[in-house]
Amino acid sequence: MVVDIFAGSNTTGMVAEAEGRRWLAFELNREYVAASALRFVPKGLPVPGMRDIYERVLRNEPICMDEEIGFQRQLLAG
Repeated sequence: MVVDIFAGSNTTGMVAEAEGRRWLAFELNREYVAASALRFVPKGLPVPGMRDIYERVLRNEPICMDEEIGFQRQLLAG
């Protein structure tokens, strides 16, 4: 389990994901959380889809990547 208590843009989470590790990331700045969510979307996702994810995280709405774009992660801003 990888834990990053100052996640920022979530580079640690991205690397942990790539290595198949479980991870938790914490960040107070919602803009960083929203931007870091875009690290986990598939390549080629249209800009409107990325913008929607970013804005929903900013509004503190849960994003279920499995339902949204085929990933099995849920990102919660907060």
